[in-house]
Amino acid sequence: MNFHYDYAALVLFVVILFGIAAREMTKGRSNHLYISMVILSIVATVCDFLPYMFDYPLSKADLFLANLINYGYFFSRNFCVLLYILFLFSVGRIWYEIKSPKRMIPLVAPYALIVVALCFNMVKPMFFNISPQTGYSRGEMIFVLYILSYFYCMLALIMLIRCRKYIDKGKWRALLSLLVLTSAAVLVQGLDETLHLEMFSMAIAMLLMLLFVQRPEEQMDIHTRVFGWESYRDEIRKIALTKQEVMIGMISVTNADEVRSFVGEDRFDNYMSRALQKIDEEIKKQNSDNSLFFEYPGNIYIIYDGQKNYYPGFLEKEYDRFVKLGGYGKRDGVRLNTKFTLMKFPDVLTTEEEVINFGHNHVYFYENEEQYSLADRFFVRSDFQVYNHIDDIIKNAIEHNNFQVYYQPIYDVKKKRFSSAEALLRLKDPEYGFISPQTVITTAEQRGLMNVIGDFVVEEVFRFVSSEEFKKTGFEYVEINLSVHQCMESAFARKIRELQERYGVDPSLINFEITETASTEFNKSLDENLQVLKDMGYSFSLDDYGTGYSNMHRVFHLPISIVKIDKTMVDDLNDKDKKGYYIMKNSFMMLHDIHMKIVTEGVETKEVADKVIEMGSDYIQGFYYARPMDKERMMEFLSEKSV
Repeated sequence: MNFHYDYAALVLFVVILFGIAAREMTKGRSNHLYISMVILSIVATVCDFLPYMFDYPLSKADLFLANLINYGYFFSRNFCVLLYILFLFSVGRIWYEIKSPKRMIPLVAPYALIVVALCFNMVKPMFFNISPQTGYSRGEMIFVLYILSYFYCMLALIMLIRCRKYIDKGKWRALLSLLVLTSAAVLVQGLDETLHLEMFSMAIAMLLMLLFVQRPEEQMDIHTRVFGWESYRDEIRKIALTKQEVMIGMISVTNADEVRSFVGEDRFDNYMSRALQKIDEEIKKQNSDNSLFFEYPGNIYIIYDGQKNYYPGFLEKEYDRFVKLGGYGKRDGVRLNTKFTLMKFPDVLTTEEEVINFGHNHVYFYENEEQYSLADRFFVRSDFQVYNHIDDIIKNAIEHNNFQVYYQPIYDVKKKRFSSAEALLRLKDPEYGFISPQTVITTAEQRGLMNVIGDFVVEEVFRFVSSEEFKKTGFEYVEINLSVHQCMESAFARKIRELQERYGVDPSLINFEITETASTEFNKSLDENLQVLKDMGYSFSLDDYGTGYSNMHRVFHLPISIVKIDKTMVDDLNDKDKKGYYIMKNSFMMLHDIHMKIVTEGVETKEVADKVIEMGSDYIQGFYYARPMDKERMMEFLSEKSV
């Protein structure tokens, strides 16, 4: 007998087990089934060659042991094929189809027949026999076991074909390899029993599955070691295709970035990992089919099997449990702010993309103090469709040039005319109309699209400033907001130089606005960009003054000449005890003492305009003087004002 293939198979299976342990592939039903297949394959491999290690003729004890081992081979080898079919049900996420005993019986029946046949063989050896003198020999009915094995292979092939649309192509081919290799090996070994190829072919196929199907880098989040974003998206896609009924819990940690920055990357990840492990244990107590997923930096998703618990009481109970588990990290200095939404799927939302978008945007529907809600309450809101399709809206706007630049003229108090304007981003979608600028900017920042959108605004302004129309405005300059991402971009100054040369723009006609947040958080990148632009002749304003907690020494050593007072400070002018009035008045005095020009934003009434003029505001921007408008309307507006 040639057992070299069995020895090689045993080595491969051991390597696979080490790979499973090293890659921490121990969570979830699919991994459990895969591990069981590997262990049973090791048992079958050992049982395949061990009976031939005895000395012949066999003693009664050795004969009994040889029979026991040989039966062990047939039991474990055929059970592997059954596990493979169950594995396909799990990977294709159609496990619900075999949860009832009636549906499980047809699947188990062929293996039950194999067990019965093997038990019958113990009484009357018709399939195989082990002789004390000659060892193992096949019986005349051995073909029955092969027919039953091939029946399972055909069933597995039917299952695999059915699951093709649910499984990634690369993974599908790797799963098919197990059937092809083992079926071919069984056929060869059926013709020549001395080759012992079956378990070696199984080992090769299981190795391919390890490399291409059970991929922890795709399944697991590297920070917390629970199922990650790609696994969640894959599960949602399968649920949508198979039309299963589930509930999805969406927990957004709204201050994840701030907490991570405060306590440090390692401490935050350590806390989240432990908390998620606890949550996973809790949801598994309800139903072993419930699954937990994590999306960096702070989105948690729970897929609950079925929809029977979709009611307010269940929602509150789940939220209370998560809040208690959230306290697990107090010793780490972690305090998380969360929003928990429970939704049915499929229901109002029916596609993968709709669910993904809602998971990212559900926090926008909450009032400040709200912490949990059923999704149904959000679905009836008039702005739901906009929020839930904002990713696609922005993507289409970039592809089809749906963005527009509006201008809000700024009133010069001393000259008593409009001497400048701020360029503002606007998005008008063909289907949803005008989209809130705050919604667009927030989403674009989260998706890393602000550089693309910011570049569009900058180029549009340069194009306008270089035109004959601009000369008719009488503007001294136009203000352009720079996002945090643009401030960090190393190539930003080079882009501005290219635009300047392309459109022949005098740098004195452009004033860049930087936010208080950007000015204090990204010192090195910001300083380098500002210095280059300053040397080129551009000027700068500090936007949103009064909204942050600035290091004043740091801020006012930047090359800024204008400070824009945020609307939040203006709104406090009318408080009863006049604290807002005095804070703003003294802020004006300080800014003028260090030779800063002041633009007061958000002025909407004559009363407020008179107050800020009295305080010494140099410029005023707000609805009282002019609303944001497109270029054509602004030209008409300025023409009317000049008459």
